[in-house]
Amino acid sequence: MTKKEIFSKIAFYVILATLFLICATTVVLLAAGYKIDFKNRKITQTGIIIVKTLDKDYQIYIDEKFIEKEEAVVRNLTPGFYEVQIKKEGYQTFTESFYLNPGEAKIINNIVLFLESPIVEEFSEQIEIPFEELADTGNLLMSDRELFVNNSFLTRFESRIQDASWYPNDRFVGITVDNRFSILDIDTLNEFYLFEKKSNTPVIFINSGKTVIFESEGNTFSAQIR
Repeated sequence: MTKKEIFSKIAFYVILATLFLICATTVVLLAAGYKIDFKNRKITQTGIIIVKTLDKDYQIYIDEKFIEKEEAVVRNLTPGFYEVQIKKEGYQTFTESFYLNPGEAKIINNIVLFLESPIVEEFSEQIEIPFEELADTGNLLMSDRELFVNNSFLTRFESRIQDASWYPNDRFVGITVDNRFSILDIDTLNEFYLFEKKSNTPVIFINSGKTVIFESEGNTFSAQIR
């Protein structure tokens, strides 16, 4: 075997070993939650987005890209701003925007989807319902156009707040402004408009939050919102 052939063989094994080390290092880094940026010659710690909800038959989108149905775990994401959308036919879209930090596992859970067109029915027999007593209004304070939650300022509306009461999961608040009743997500400030309501009495959520009882213009109604 000539010297040239020996050097060629050695070079081949060196290149093969180098490629093996690069691939092995890449696999290890990916498994540990890191991503190699060959263009900028740096290693970045990635993040994870986990989506969980009690609703079924929904679709998950991240930055308007369809991911999958129902639960999702998306790994090796570059740190930065992301927008997650939860969609379901006949329901309002839930949106959450956030910055994903290096090494962070962002969990989006406790999501509730509300109907685009709630089913509203008037009670056939008008009965006296003590809305003020039965509605959960603890630690909610309305000051004209401002809403305070647990003694902390949450948000301000363009018009006076008529009433507010807790949804059963203590993350959402049912609120009426300009005779428009909506569900407000206190974590993301997502607002889901549901129906017209002409009164200042708080609503009562029943059936695990699937139904709401409310008063409007002196009459009592129920509305299926989920």
